[in-house]
Amino acid sequence: MHELITATVEVVKEPDSLPVWAYLVALMIVVGVPALVGLLAQHPLKRRVDTIASDAKEARDQTANTHDTNLRDDLDEVKGIVIGMARRFDRMERWMTDLVAADEDTSRTMDRRREAVDRALTEEREQRAAEMATLRQEIRAAVAQHVTDCPLRHDT
Repeated sequence: MHELITATVEVVKEPDSLPVWAYLVALMIVVGVPALVGLLAQHPLKRRVDTIASDAKEARDQTANTHDTNLRDDLDEVKGIVIGMARRFDRMERWMTDLVAADEDTSRTMDRRREAVDRALTEEREQRAAEMATLRQEIRAAVAQHVTDCPLRHDT
C-alpha cells in the first residue's frame, strides 16, 4: 500500500504527464480501496458486536435486581434456612439411630424373655409329665395292692 501511495505522489509531482481523470482514478484507488476494505470488514464485525450486545443485554436482564431486597441478602437468608434444616436433619438422624438401637435392644430383650418363658414352660411340662407318670404308677400300684389285699378276692 505504501508503494502505491509513493507511486501516486511521484506521478502527482509531474502534472503534465497524465490527464486529470488518471489523477482521479489514482485518488480513488488510494482513498477508495482502503475505505471499501474497511467497510467490508465492518460488516461481519458489526454482526459480532450486535450479537455480543444482545448477549450482554440478556445477561443484564437476568441479573438485574427487580425487587426490594438484595440478591446477596436473599442468598444469606436461604443459606441460614438450609443450615437450620441441616441441623434438624442431623438431630433427627441421631434420634432415628437412637430409636433403632432402642428397638433392637427391646427386640433382644423380648427374645430373651420369650426363650426364658419357653424354657420354663418346657420344664413345667416335663415336671407335670413326670408327676403324671409317677401318679399313674402310684395308682397302678394302689390298684394292684388293692386287688391283692381285697377280701372279696380271698373269699372264694
